[in-house]
Amino acid sequence: MIDHELGYHVTDHLNGLKHFLQLPGHLIHFLGKAYSRSRELTCDRVGAFVA
Repeated sequence: MIDHELGYHVTDHLNGLKHFLQLPGHLIHFLGKAYSRSRELTCDRVGAFVA
């Protein structure tokens, strides 16, 4: 679990500006879900690599 959270920091997924710019994608239901799923998978992969 720690490696997943570390993946958030390494990939800069906590940046507020990025979230604001990607807001239109979340207004379309399936795009928001797909983006969220891919973001979680990226954090898992990067966290496993870094840890």
